[in-house]
Amino acid sequence: MFPSYIQITHNPEPIKLDVRDKATGETKEVSLVDYVCKMCPSLAPGAYFFPTPYLWNGHLQTAYAAFKNFEYEFSVSYERYV
Repeated sequence: MFPSYIQITHNPEPIKLDVRDKATGETKEVSLVDYVCKMCPSLAPGAYFFPTPYLWNGHLQTAYAAFKNFEYEFSVSYERYV
């Protein structure tokens, strides 16, 4: 199976975030794209993944997500406990 390469599509001038360094307490301005790539290396340039063999393209992945019933596999409880 061949890898699928990750590509983040974004505005040429992404917004800037003020990010504080935990060690020094200094605030630095970083673009949102750089921040996402730093915090989530699996989305950084050059990253790739190997799709499931039976869902080898985006069309099949979308169809699977649309028609598969995930109700019992990933249930989330939204109840409040007082």
